[in-house]
Amino acid sequence: MFVYTGGVGANVNPGDRVRVTGTVAEVGGLTELNTVTTTVLSSGNPLPTAAAVQLPFMMAGALERYEGMRIALPQTLTVTETYNLGRYGEVWLSSGGRLMQPTNIATPGAAAIAQQAANDLNRILIDDGLGIQN
Repeated sequence: MFVYTGGVGANVNPGDRVRVTGTVAEVGGLTELNTVTTTVLSSGNPLPTAAAVQLPFMMAGALERYEGMRIALPQTLTVTETYNLGRYGEVWLSSGGRLMQPTNIATPGAAAIAQQAANDLNRILIDDGLGIQN
């Protein structure tokens, strides 16, 4: 869960145990807590173990359950697309090698649509989180 403070609130660090109260909202497809009050209860706590996430995903939306969590991708991943790297700080990773354009390896139509669906389940977007361009 993302906590939106609007730039105001308690100064927290990794390893802090906090109590956060507020209002739950869906913003930009992400669940967040806004209008928050944050209290630091303790510091220097060990971080939770990262959840192992394996590509390809079983279904669309499979990453929703890991939203806001630390994850580990234990398999070998390949950079499969860098189109938005310079402009937005985004790169797509996939398992099993680089993903091909569906119509390069499948007949246009149902076969290519099925290949695109498989590609969509076998990639994850890594973003630098800066929210700026260039």
